[in-house]
Amino acid sequence: MVTLGSTTLLISDASFSGLISGPGKLQISNTGSAAIFSGANTYSGGTTLSDASVSIGNAGALGSGTIDISNGTLSSTASGTLANDINLGISYCCFSPPRTFLAHLEVAPGQTLTLAGAVQIGGDGAIFGSSSNSGTIVFAPSSASAGTFVKFEVAGGTLKAGNTQLGAVTSAVYGVQVDAGAVLDLANYPTTINQLGGDGQVKIDGATLRLGYSTFAGTIVGTGMLELSNSRGQPTQLLGSNTYAGGTVIDSDAILQLGSGGTSGSIAGNVANSGLFTVNRSDSYTFSSVISGSGALRQSGSGTTILTGANTYTGGTTISSGTLQIGNGGTSGSISGNIVNNATLIFNRSDSVNTFGQVISGTGTLVQMGTGTLTLAGTNTYSGGTIVSAGTLQANNGLGTGDVTINGGTVSVIRRTFSLGALQGGGGTLEMSGSFLTFISEKSTTFAGTIVDSLSGQLTKAGGGILTLTGPTTTPAAPCLPARAPCSWERAAACPMAVRSPSMAACWI
Repeated sequence: MVTLGSTTLLISDASFSGLISGPGKLQISNTGSAAIFSGANTYSGGTTLSDASVSIGNAGALGSGTIDISNGTLSSTASGTLANDINLGISYCCFSPPRTFLAHLEVAPGQTLTLAGAVQIGGDGAIFGSSSNSGTIVFAPSSASAGTFVKFEVAGGTLKAGNTQLGAVTSAVYGVQVDAGAVLDLANYPTTINQLGGDGQVKIDGATLRLGYSTFAGTIVGTGMLELSNSRGQPTQLLGSNTYAGGTVIDSDAILQLGSGGTSGSIAGNVANSGLFTVNRSDSYTFSSVISGSGALRQSGSGTTILTGANTYTGGTTISSGTLQIGNGGTSGSISGNIVNNATLIFNRSDSVNTFGQVISGTGTLVQMGTGTLTLAGTNTYSGGTIVSAGTLQANNGLGTGDVTINGGTVSVIRRTFSLGALQGGGGTLEMSGSFLTFISEKSTTFAGTIVDSLSGQLTKAGGGILTLTGPTTTPAAPCLPARAPCSWERAAACPMAVRSPSMAACWI
């Protein structure tokens, strides 16, 4: 038994299983190996760990006073409640050159240590848990505070919120790091994290995690909700397979980006978007929930993003690269708002009630892939061309200005006047229905599909290229008519037509 008076006992490289009592203070420093304390000590003057590693066998091993950890490690081998006030990462003036003051707090595997006294994090911050000491630390102090630029890291095991004080700390520090294999369990307490990093797991249940600008490669799980705010003009990147079920809110000053050009980065649940929602993946990613709100959507990865939900967001859509696909062969998948398409836009639905009434602009390509009917009702100006491989594409107001490629299905234009690029393709049907279509191209192309005109429209070929029509052409007058002057034509099986246009040559069909 050791009785401390009103003095400080200095210890280095010691193990003590007896009782330490009295009003004095214990200072443990410069331990080459862990100093072990296993007794139920009652000294009250406090404990300082400086460049030291200390292992305790029970929660009362360091008496009842304040515990200061300055560049040291405190590990517990047993479960219990640590009622002491504890200062983590405390620095003392003055050192030249400056020193690092970082505190490590760890618990043995399978054990749970609850922090119940006041907690202050200063100096260079605190690291909770490790890969070898992977137990649970319950953060339930009577009060808690932290400096703005201190380190806050969960390196192993689980750090679990036992009250709202964990949120008080995470909202104060600049960032929170959760390493691989570690868990930050926020339980059902609303929490703000200014910047989240690492590749561990964050758990939210029945509450909201409010997240600032971050790059997080781990997973967010649980029943709670994620709110993104204050991205400072930079995207918050989620790179893991997140499964939290409470949905996502993107504030007007926030950007959510799924992925960073690779094959990971996903969320589950609906998105209420008042800012910008970006998908940046290189593979095929299907998002089946609903995106609503006044915000915008951006497809920026080289892969394909497939939307199958009934989306109602109104901020518009930008396709910077890769492919944005609406629907996946069924009867669901829609968006609203104008689209700036500078890559590829695919519609793939099987029903006939699929109408897109907004404007599609940009340099990209539109593809009709589904077996159903897509009606374009907007005054579209996209220039990358139109490809139809199945179903019906009905153009009420515009097919853009690019080439029209029909390899299957039908392009239906009813009583409209359009100027387009080249006509080409290996099959399918061009249904003119009284429309006046001008195909302007300097390249020679062949269209092997069928041209049908039930209302005496006009097809005009302009530009120096040759348009060769090898499929059947039907009009109200006859099942197959030659081109009228000044077009030259040649007859073959099924009335093929070769149209040459050194000047504006009009071919009436």
